Amino acid sequence: MAKQEAKFDLYVFHRSYFCGKMMAYMRYKQIPCNTIYATLDKHGSDIASNTGLRQMPCVRTPEEQWLQDTTPMMDWFEERFPQAPVVPTDPVVGFLTRLLEDYADEWMWRPSIYYRWHTKEDRTLYKKLFVDELLGGFWAIGGPVSWLAGKLVHRHQEEKFLSGDGLTKANRKHVEAVYINTLDRLETIFQKQPYLLGSHPSLADFGFFGSMFWHFSNDPTSNRIMQERAPGVYEWVARLWNATSTKLGEVKFDYVVGQVPEGWEPLLRDACEAYLPYLSENAQHFEKGSKRFDWNVQGFLYPGVHVSPYRVWCRERLQGFLNALSESDQNRVREILEPMGGWKPLTSNAHIQSNWDPEGIAPLCKPQKLPLMYKLKSRFTGSNHVRTRRAWMKD
Repeated sequence: MAKQEAKFDLYVFHRSYFCGKMMAYMRYKQIPCNTIYATLDKHGSDIASNTGLRQMPCVRTPEEQWLQDTTPMMDWFEERFPQAPVVPTDPVVGFLTRLLEDYADEWMWRPSIYYRWHTKEDRTLYKKLFVDELLGGFWAIGGPVSWLAGKLVHRHQEEKFLSGDGLTKANRKHVEAVYINTLDRLETIFQKQPYLLGSHPSLADFGFFGSMFWHFSNDPTSNRIMQERAPGVYEWVARLWNATSTKLGEVKFDYVVGQVPEGWEPLLRDACEAYLPYLSENAQHFEKGSKRFDWNVQGFLYPGVHVSPYRVWCRERLQGFLNALSESDQNRVREILEPMGGWKPLTSNAHIQSNWDPEGIAPLCKPQKLPLMYKLKSRFTGSNHVRTRRAWMKD
């Protein structure tokens, strides 16, 4: 009898931005895994005690190691499952791919939360879904208990990610424009080709898929906008979800070595004008010890934006990938990003360190004892907001 292949356990909440991203990646790479649709009631303590966060997605390996955070997880899997690579071999295009993936991960977060929790139709739906499908257990019994749980979930989302993170009536149109403009940029590409680099999905595809799958293509308001404005993006969401490396065969990305891939310039310009300057300012305020700062971007003010240690680490990673390039490749990246306004905010103040992953061993985690206050707060929200850094485990 043939020996059964060991499988990974992938813990997900199937309304989650990053869970959809990781699920699609594992499906495409055909990495053997058991997908576990987890609730905090049944699985939260196990996940938190092994990773430090009641947060999904996370992976338990056949060797009982725990992994968390989609971007380093995907790098980890790329090393162990090199078939159908998702990062181009050309160093310049590979770096631009990583930049777009990071931009898509982090900059699409605010509009995805906005469309889900700001409009009445959407938040009414998701208050119930979060209680039933994420919290579970006692909170999902219905009646006043579930109503109260829904109110607490909505309050957390509002205070942490909307009004609590700089959203005002004055900048609401800018948040909406981030989504609309991204749809338009992607639609132009997907009317011509199946994926961002031609016939096969890249790391950048999976980055944009996170927000476009469980959020924008499923939430009522953003779904209607996508169907009417960007049917090619709507089709791409289904195409990527259905993609497997076996069906698509040998990876042949379509790009010219050292050049910006076709259709990417508007997306890169968005990242250079908004995201990279944000990362730079966030890092400077982190170094000062600030908790919040006022952020001006493209003519709009976001007052009291949270300082994010994690995004200081995102910037560190990008700088690390850039520094790993040869001098000629770094110069070529500079020639691309500098006219768009992205080179200086990416490379300045490079000494600022987040200490998010001081030993450089992400995404591996280690078991830890959680403080009581964290347990109480996250029981209602699944939040990691009382934590400031992650505990990683050596391989």
